[in-house]
Amino acid sequence: MPPNCCNSGYYDNPEMDRLLSEARAAGSEEEMVAKLQEARDIVAEDMAFSSYFATNSVYVAVPGIKDFRLAPQHWFDLTSIVKE
Repeated sequence: MPPNCCNSGYYDNPEMDRLLSEARAAGSEEEMVAKLQEARDIVAEDMAFSSYFATNSVYVAVPGIKDFRLAPQHWFDLTSIVKE
């Protein structure tokens, strides 16, 4: 797994890190929820795609994407993909 556990997309956003740290250290549920809502908004803005697991998944890509291969364990290796 990536250096910090389960960040398989290597997402890096210092503002997100700050908000999550503040949410963990919040003194009340209301303060925690407010920080998590800010974090949610950042994810919604930054998100390139969203994945989910289902045994009969359908995968799609825009025209011009070449060399996409789905690994047997359903992890995406996006390093070989080319957009023409």
